[in-house]
Amino acid sequence: MQLAEQHLITIYTSRVLRDEVERVLAVKFKWSAGRVKRATEYVWSLTRLVEPTSTTDACPDEDDNRILEGAIDSAAGWIVTGDRELLLLHPLGEILTVSSQQFLVEKPWKRS
Repeated sequence: MQLAEQHLITIYTSRVLRDEVERVLAVKFKWSAGRVKRATEYVWSLTRLVEPTSTTDACPDEDDNRILEGAIDSAAGWIVTGDRELLLLHPLGEILTVSSQQFLVEKPWKRS
C-alpha cells in the first residue's frame, strides 16, 4: 500500500474483484458490513478501477481468469499474487506474475 501511496505503483482492480474481496471478508471471516467498509474504503481509494472487456480461459479457475482479464485490459506490468495457479502462468504475455516477496525483493518499479 505504501508504494501506491507514494505513487510508485498503480494498483488496478475491477468491480468483480472488489465484490469478491468484500464477500470473502464478510462470509469467510464473518466481518460486519461496517468493518468490511472501513477495511476496504481506503484500499479502494488507492486503486484504479478497470472494467475488463477481454475474456480469457488461460487458468482453470474462473475467478483467476477475472484477475487476468483485468490485468490484460489495464496493461499491467505485473500480477502480484500468492495464488499458485496464477504464478504458474509466469509470464502471461508481457505481464509478469510474481509473488509479493519477489515483487518487493526485485523492486521492478525502480527499473527504468
